[in-house]
Order: sequence, then C-alpha cells, then structure tokens
Amino acid sequence: MLHFNSRSLNKNYDAINQFIDQLNLKFSVYGFSETWIYDKTPLLFDMDGYNFYHNDRKDRKGGGVALLVNDLFEVKVRNDIHLPN
Repeated sequence: MLHFNSRSLNKNYDAINQFIDQLNLKFSVYGFSETWIYDKTPLLFDMDGYNFYHNDRKDRKGGGVALLVNDLFEVKVRNDIHLPN
C-alpha cells in the first residue's frame, strides 16, 4: 500500500499521478487522506486495473478518504461497520 495526504485529490491529481508513474512499481492499494471531494465533485482520478472507493465528509469542506484497489481483489464495502461522518 502507498498512502498520500492529498490535500485535494482533484487539485493534486497530476502531481500524484506523475509520482506514481515515476515509481515504476504497482501497489495493490493506493490510499488517500484529505481528499476534499464530495458527492458532486467530478472524480478525475482513474487508474486502469483499479477501482476507486471514497468516503467524503458530509457536514463541511475538507477531509475525506479514498482507496484505489487493484481489481484483482474482491472488495466488499461494509456499511454495517461504517462510522458516521
């Protein structure tokens, strides 16, 4: 897993994507904190072979977390153990 404190995933998309490309490594999971996205934000972050999951802060701007998970993994989102925002 590789983690980024993105401080706006959309704003820093190009820099993060460029960094990942330069690594020449593929991680199973890429984690992001401080995504600053919400349900109406257009999602620019897309990576072939990965699925994007996110949990956004609902009551104010900022915050949020996201994962890009290799599509070889079967993911089950567990809303029954989900913490409220």
